[in-house]
Amino acid sequence: MKHRLVLYALVIGLGLGTVQVSPALATPKAEAKKLFRKGKKFYEKGKYVKAIKAFKTALRRRSHPVILFNIALCYALLKNPVEATTYSRRYLKLTSGKKENLPKVLRAAMAKVGVVVIQSPHRAAEIYLDGTLLGKGRAETVVLPGNHTGAIRLAGRVVGRRNLVVTAGKETVWKIASLPRDIRRTEPTPERPITDPPPKGNGGSSERPGGIHWAWVTTMAIVAVGAAAGAGVMSMKTKQAHDDFLADRTDGSLREDGLRFETTANVLWGVAAAGAVTAVVLAIFTRWRGGAKERSSTLRLSPTLTPDGAGAGLTLTWNH
Repeated sequence: MKHRLVLYALVIGLGLGTVQVSPALATPKAEAKKLFRKGKKFYEKGKYVKAIKAFKTALRRRSHPVILFNIALCYALLKNPVEATTYSRRYLKLTSGKKENLPKVLRAAMAKVGVVVIQSPHRAAEIYLDGTLLGKGRAETVVLPGNHTGAIRLAGRVVGRRNLVVTAGKETVWKIASLPRDIRRTEPTPERPITDPPPKGNGGSSERPGGIHWAWVTTMAIVAVGAAAGAGVMSMKTKQAHDDFLADRTDGSLREDGLRFETTANVLWGVAAAGAVTAVVLAIFTRWRGGAKERSSTLRLSPTLTPDGAGAGLTLTWNH
């Protein structure tokens, strides 16, 4: 009955009324009140586990010391002193209250456990207790009395480890005054961040980030020029065949040759255009390199004669 009276007093302090709120217009504060009333009903029926669940959901909607108090009270009645003390400490911090003003059941729970506080001079240091990460820089937690292992990690290595003997009802504090010299020297500071060095060229040549070797740009340019040259020759042969056919319309082979030359010329013009566009695009993204370590290449363009007309041959030779 005593616990129930405490709960009712806290309900009044939270300001929970009987005003009905439309679900569509419900605010986090209104939802917290509704969930708190739900938890209160479970508490009155002795269903503390369900009450804790409702109270914690209300706490996520709205942080309020009254909700923290009732969660701590439920844990104390469930004989869980660690959680009861954890929420009691949160309640006291928000209200600037004193431990002596808490109900007897909460003071009894706090007397059964201890508090561990671990602090490092570096805010990025990871704080561990019994292998569990508690936080960075500074951390405190409630544990059962006994031996516990604290550790501090920084820059990928353990910079401190200690066996902590926790006494019921007391606070055990471990502070590291300083860090190893090599850790302090290699650890970056906000004023001087560590960055990757800029890329350096070979032999004074400029480089563009990403891209491919310059030889491919040259190759596509030569292909475009060769195709254009062949297309020009085919265009000239087409015109010659057309003129010959106009002079002697009885020779059907001249018309066939002209059509064949014209088709070949059109194909070569298309290849030349595609090669030129490709060369320009590759030139934009090419990383220009130099130096003795790069492989050199030789491109040669030589004319060729085929039964269908003149053309151009491309030879690419790599020199290691």
